[in-house]
Amino acid sequence: MNKPRFANILFDETFKIVVGAPGNEPLLIRLIETLIPGKKIRSLERLDKENHGLVISDKNTTFDLFCTSEAGEQFIVEMQFAEQETYRERMLFYATYPLRAQMDARIRAVERLSGITRDRMDYRLHPVYVLSMLNFSLPHEGDKALEEGLVSRFSIRNDGNGEIMTDALHFIYLELGRLGRKKGEEALCRTPLERLAYSLKYMHMLDERPNGFDDDLQQMQRPAGRAP
Repeated sequence: MNKPRFANILFDETFKIVVGAPGNEPLLIRLIETLIPGKKIRSLERLDKENHGLVISDKNTTFDLFCTSEAGEQFIVEMQFAEQETYRERMLFYATYPLRAQMDARIRAVERLSGITRDRMDYRLHPVYVLSMLNFSLPHEGDKALEEGLVSRFSIRNDGNGEIMTDALHFIYLELGRLGRKKGEEALCRTPLERLAYSLKYMHMLDERPNGFDDDLQQMQRPAGRAP
């Protein structure tokens, strides 16, 4: 087996180093806006233990990346290299933190200014999006959930007719394990999404950036305002 030339971006620590490197923020923002179309990222930051009160106590784990859109929507971005049976439940748990933080801040502000009790609170929430880029594939009941065989999207909907119960919570998974292309088979990638997945999966072993990578990010972006 050939030894990789570079550190794998799908490892948590590598991703955090890349996020913190000068000049990488615009590319990361474009990547996020590509996978969650119609959103415009206002701020992007790596979270440390002391920041925001959004730290998971178990094993001192923090989110890989936390973003906010121009509309106030919040995004958790996670890279996951090794398969984990309960990964979706873990992401659901993570999502409760920014949701709770929104309401806790509102409660403190209202009680400080006016003394209004919690039963009269405005419980509207800024939507939270959890974006995961996985080096494996998730189990699905069928392929209907998948976009081009690589991206699955979930929200809280009516089981019968698909009506959205709330827009407050969304999950997006880029499943690189479903990419049916090996290293060196870049020419077999037929869509911008496949080429993006190929780049993320194999960039640590490549000598140079695959042709069309930046163009693919631009082509994949849909008109602003269109919900995913």
